[in-house]
Amino acid sequence: MKFFLGVLLSICMAVVGQLLLKSGVMHSATSQSLLINYLGILTNPWVIIGGLLYLASSFLWLLLLQRCHLSYIYPMISLGYVLVVIASCFLFHEQVVLIRWIGVGIICIGVTLVSQS
Repeated sequence: MKFFLGVLLSICMAVVGQLLLKSGVMHSATSQSLLINYLGILTNPWVIIGGLLYLASSFLWLLLLQRCHLSYIYPMISLGYVLVVIASCFLFHEQVVLIRWIGVGIICIGVTLVSQS
């Protein structure tokens, strides 16, 4: 159970990091030159915090890899996709078509089966 919570924490940190990266990029892009866009993106606080969260998630993942069976924890990364789809609907008002929701449901079934083993 302890490892499962560690995996969930790593996934959640990666998801929040991705959402912050997306938000920062959306608010930093301008119609100016490409170099100015990159500088604006790299200095955006949301991008910096998102990158740090993603990095922290990677370090936690390394610790989990040291202690867990890869065949058990790696399929659980797909929960990140599920969380990103749901969060993107609410935070960025992205439209998700039915076939993508079906895919999300299949991922959830797969993660449930893996976690039972």
